[in-house]
Amino acid sequence: MFPQSIYLLYALNQGGWDVFGQGTCPDPTGFPQHFYRHYEIPRERYDEIFKKLMEVQDKLVEENIFPTKKNEDKIFPKLEELLRD
Repeated sequence: MFPQSIYLLYALNQGGWDVFGQGTCPDPTGFPQHFYRHYEIPRERYDEIFKKLMEVQDKLVEENIFPTKKNEDKIFPKLEELLRD
């Protein structure tokens, strides 16, 4: 089974943090690298991982976090963390 793309992205012109699936994400190459993460996940876990990223997004919005090069490692979960049960 082919992997599915999913993004956690900060897009100021679209209201801030959001989670996007493949085909719904604005072109991420137009954003600085520290504004987004692209994850390749197993298709069968798409809904589960999408939900986890939505929880991350909610926290980022609630805490009013803006991505910078200095904090990007603290903002974006690693793929391994998302895939843990």
